[in-house]
Amino acid sequence: MPDTTLRATPAQMRILMIAALVSTGVAVIVGCAGRSNSTAVACAAVAGLFAVVFLPVWLVYLAAYVRLDELGVTSRVFRRYSCEWGDVSNIRVRESVTSRGGRLYTVRVQPRTGQEFALAVPVDGGMMRDRQFRARVGVIETAWRLHGGREIAVTR
Repeated sequence: MPDTTLRATPAQMRILMIAALVSTGVAVIVGCAGRSNSTAVACAAVAGLFAVVFLPVWLVYLAAYVRLDELGVTSRVFRRYSCEWGDVSNIRVRESVTSRGGRLYTVRVQPRTGQEFALAVPVDGGMMRDRQFRARVGVIETAWRLHGGREIAVTR
């Protein structure tokens, strides 16, 4: 199997960029237009808080990746995690329920020794919808099976 690198989809990056730009724009416009109005200042502060969240997340996902090669799996979001194929105990899709009742799906790797870690991508749920989630999990599963792994299960 050739080396494969997975990244956030263009649609995921676009929605994060739009959220970052809109929240920043609203904070600036409302803040400037309503300097003497306390309600406008409060709205600008809330929009500014959203901008403080979305802008760094967008920047982090610009650099996030998962690499599958002959040696193993490597993932980078905030920090880099690696695990050789022979050291992988389990790979699973974790289903979790968000605070708003939506479902979020992430892929997690459990090394034989050490702590489980989440892969940077694929992610499906909330703002980070991924129409190709199943196919991308299939790519990870194929790489793992070529190195002695098994089917990837969905768990809670």
